Amino acid sequence: MNAKRNIKKGKNLKEVDCSRCEHLTKHEVVAKYEAEIEDWYPVYYDHYLVVKCRGCGWISFLREFLHEENVSIDDSTGDSDAYPTVLIYPKRNKEIKPMEDRYRLPPNLATIYEETIEGLNNDLLVLSAIGIRTILEAVCIDNKAPGRNLNECIDGLVDMGLITKTGAAILHNLRFMGNQAAHEVKVHKVKELAAALKVIDHLLMGVYVIPKLSEVLPRKKGG
Repeated sequence: MNAKRNIKKGKNLKEVDCSRCEHLTKHEVVAKYEAEIEDWYPVYYDHYLVVKCRGCGWISFLREFLHEENVSIDDSTGDSDAYPTVLIYPKRNKEIKPMEDRYRLPPNLATIYEETIEGLNNDLLVLSAIGIRTILEAVCIDNKAPGRNLNECIDGLVDMGLITKTGAAILHNLRFMGNQAAHEVKVHKVKELAAALKVIDHLLMGVYVIPKLSEVLPRKKGG
């Protein structure tokens, strides 16, 4: 069976998920490497591509390969169907994206935040939960929240007026998730971690972003 696919530089690939456009778009192949396949190896072809979105120009790395397990043959007719595996890097997850105003965060906190999201988008679920807990600790340390441990420091954020009691109760749930990941190696579900990161976004918006945005607003004068 000749299952090899001819992908040339300059060719347009249809329906590639663009992480910037956030939907399927045409992508142009700007560079290609074709791995050499040994005769005994159960892979028909293995392509490594640098591709560019024809809409926004965003660059991605794409690997497409066809393994013998991805080929089905009809015993009665001899016809075959091939279903190549396509991997795109960075991995796409439309529900988990960093907030646009993350540049307003303290540098160390922004680094932890971005690495946590990147970890979750690459299915590093245990490390992502630990990252969420670390973000909480970083917020408490940066704001000098009173307390001997993270439990007390989160309550300290309430005393400082940075979060509400209801908000603190939710953050304690996030702290508990991080503790389970760190001490029990518990693997939380993606949807749980995605929800936790949305809570983190609201925390960071309230503590860092909104106060900075308020600095450019006109001040009320007089009574």
